[in-house]
Parts: sequence; C-alpha cells; structure tokens
Amino acid sequence: MTDSRREAVGGSGENRRVIAILAIHLLGENIGTGGDRVLVEFAKRWRRSGREVVVIAPATAPASLQSQTASPTRFVKSTPFDGRPGLFAIPFAYLFRAIRGIPIVAEVGADAIYSGGDFICNVLPGVWAKSRSPQRPRLAVSIHHINANPFARHGNSRIASMVSYVLQRLSFRLIKRHADIIFVLNGAVKSQLVDLGFEPERIVITGAGVDLERIDRAEAPAEPQFDACFAGRLNPTKGIFDLAPTWRKVVDQLPDAKLLVMGGGDEWRGALKSGIAGQGLEGHISVAGFVPDEDYHSSIKGCRVFIAPSYEEGFNIALCEGMACGLPAVAYSLSVYRELFGKGPTLVPTGDTDAMAREIVKLLTDRRYHGERAAAASESARRYDWQRVAATALTAIDSEMSRLP
Repeated sequence: MTDSRREAVGGSGENRRVIAILAIHLLGENIGTGGDRVLVEFAKRWRRSGREVVVIAPATAPASLQSQTASPTRFVKSTPFDGRPGLFAIPFAYLFRAIRGIPIVAEVGADAIYSGGDFICNVLPGVWAKSRSPQRPRLAVSIHHINANPFARHGNSRIASMVSYVLQRLSFRLIKRHADIIFVLNGAVKSQLVDLGFEPERIVITGAGVDLERIDRAEAPAEPQFDACFAGRLNPTKGIFDLAPTWRKVVDQLPDAKLLVMGGGDEWRGALKSGIAGQGLEGHISVAGFVPDEDYHSSIKGCRVFIAPSYEEGFNIALCEGMACGLPAVAYSLSVYRELFGKGPTLVPTGDTDAMAREIVKLLTDRRYHGERAAAASESARRYDWQRVAATALTAIDSEMSRLP
C-alpha cells in the first residue's frame, strides 16, 4: 500500500498499522459457524482498539459481513463453483478463490495478515503476500480444530472428508513454514500441532468467547417456548442425526416435550427432516434454520435445556452461549469440554442417545437439579468473553508488528 493509500485507509499517516483479515473461505448467506464468528468478533474489536482493519471476503459473502465487522471489505471475484450444491464443489471453489485472492491481499499492503481459519484459500494468499509484499507483513492463522482421520470421521462422506483432510495438511505445511503466530482454541489442539512439528512458542491459546452484553440485553419470553434447544451448523459432525433418536426417547416419557433446532446449512437439512419424520416427531421438533443475531439469544432463553451432541469440536461457541444464557447443558463427553468448561455441562458417553435422553428428562422433571446444573453451566460459560479473547490475539499481533521497520 502506498503512503497515500495508507493515509486514506488509516486516517493518521504513514505509521498507521493495517491488519488484513482473510475471510475468503466464507460460504452461504450467514455467519453461521464458530470459526466465522471468531473472525467477526476479532475484526470489530480490533477496530474499536484503534487498529485499521480491512476484511477480504468472497463476492458471495453474507450481505451483513461489513456491518458485523464494522470494517471496510474487499471482495474476491466469484468462481464457477460458488453456489453449486454439494460438498464436492467446495474444494474447487477454494482453489479458484486462492488464485483470485492473491493479488487482492498483496494490493492491500497490510502490516499484518490474519487468516480466519486454516483454509487453503486464506493461507495461500496470506503466505504469498508475506513472501512477496514490500511490507513483509506478519502472518497469523487460526487453527480451530484438526480434522480426524477421514476413515474414522463421523458423518460426512469419506471422499469429502479425505479431500478436506488433504487440503488441511497442505495448509499445515505452509503455516508451519511461514506463519509467525498460530491461534488455537484449546490446549489439546496445541499439543496435536506440536506433535505434527509446529514450534510451541509460536502457538497462542486464545479460546473463544460469548457476547455477555448482548446476552444480558436479550429478553426471555414470559414462559418457556421449548423444552430444549440445539444450535449449530447442520452437519453430521455436530450430531444432528442423533437429535431425533434422542428426542424420541424423551417424548416417550414426556409426551408434550418440544425441541428447537437452530442453525444454518442446507446440505443436510432434508436428511435431518426425514429422520425427524421417520421418528414421528414432526410436531415435537421445530427446525428453525438460521436465527438472526437480534433474536438468537432470546430464542435460547425461551428454552429450558441446551443439548450439544457434537462428535468433534474445537470449542463450541453455541454451547457456551447456551450456558451463558442460564440453561443447563447436556453434551457428549469430548475432552475439549472437560478442559474448557469443567463441570459446567453434564457429559454423557459420546453417541449414547439413551444416556442423553435420560439426562434431559431428569433436568425437565427435577426442578432442584435443573437449578443446580443451570448455575454450574452459567458460572463456567461466563468466564469466556470476546473482549478478553480479542485482546489476547491483538497483543500477540501487535508484538509481531513491533518488529516491522
């Protein structure tokens, strides 16, 4: 970026530091995944802290992206694979975006580049800009979780899982060699990366967070609207196909019980609804799809229990939000939950829908137990605030930028 361009963007002269946030991987019409929420929260809070932030996103990015990040946005031209149905189009879209994103990232001339995930379409332009730009920007990358072996991964097709696995490992090679900072959500991911040969001193554990101010402003309905809710991307790894079998067992004991399912993603919605119909639960499970921010936390507060049957997670922001809203939570027994949330959620054996249903029924029928578990969940979740998380990441980036000439 020339001095004149830098002054126009930064507003305070040539020494203004610019951070480019790479969101070239975004899919769909909404900010729906936890990793995407991390980059949005980083962008708006870094900007409030006085840094100049430029977001680089695909032309298909959600219309609300610029308002949510409160930052100017540069767009990567659409590819022939954008918007095509099915998981198999995504790798080709990402490879096209990587090529088209390189000149845009380089032209911004940032002092630091932050990749909101280890997606190849973010990492490749970031590495190129770091290697070729006159500014020699610092490069930070978030790695939210490490894909499981494609032959053991739950839910997704084996071919799609294998492609995802290979692309992530390719990104890892580039990150390992070129990234100055690697942000992770928990200690388990850091340990896995160290085992893969990453230098531990470059890895910073940030965790994720919740917007406590927004949560506390959200009004709860006068009476609960649903007995339980699920929130998250509609994907098999989130355990969405365990929802109907679990709720069938709940309804067998509590015939009027109702479950709210919130989350974006069209790829698996039809199969989810077919599973619900197969269990005869159309009147007991409401699939609401994506719920806008202004209604989201009120919708959670309109439920009595939060359930999280995920098979793999790096953090699970939705679970944290549910607990911060005051709901007791039931989740599968993932090690990351024990590390991050302690005794906040009640954990049941992974894949055990009988155990999950029993715990839900107990929470819905034992008022004292419900209160005890709700208090434990709230205390656990409210330690995680976006302001602290964003500040931790920004301090690491500022430290790297201080080494620039």
